[in-house]
Amino acid sequence: MWRHPLISLSGFVFVAGFLYDFAMEALCVRLGLYSFTQVIPFGSLFVGSRWQFTLLWQSSLINILMIPAAVMIYRDDSGRTVAEKLAQRADVFPRRPTLGSFVVMLVGVNLAFMIYGVTYTAVTRWSGAATSVVCPWPYPSAKIYDPQGFYEKSGQPGPYSEGKWSTWMSAQPDGRPHVVADAERSRCDRFA
Repeated sequence: MWRHPLISLSGFVFVAGFLYDFAMEALCVRLGLYSFTQVIPFGSLFVGSRWQFTLLWQSSLINILMIPAAVMIYRDDSGRTVAEKLAQRADVFPRRPTLGSFVVMLVGVNLAFMIYGVTYTAVTRWSGAATSVVCPWPYPSAKIYDPQGFYEKSGQPGPYSEGKWSTWMSAQPDGRPHVVADAERSRCDRFA
């Protein structure tokens, strides 16, 4: 730990962040503050229920954001943070070191958040692996958000919404596919 403090800190933040995110998000989903309407079945909890949660994917990938934030505020034996050192090395506001370290932290955390968002979207949506849907659709007053057609394939009666990002943004250049419900695999029609 003493020889590699940043690696040790990163490992600790990964474990603590995984546990914290699991507890916080599972509670929020259980309370109905939000829901994961489509999840990857592997690595998820309560698959198919209203409380399904992408434990492996969400709780692991959120650390893409937590680890850089923790590393940048780490103070070494000189009393300076990693962000201060990076700001000094990159010559960001050299006459205002506090502002320079703030800008480095702001840019670093924003880049980490963008990487997290793109990675999470690629793993779940673009790959087409998030095939487990909540049955029945938990928001009866709204159209069913179904850009890949997984709800229709599961037998959930419409109306459906393909969303605003149903073409290249969701890795479907032709838009929402036309899907016919599979009578053998129809899960949602028993709730209709």
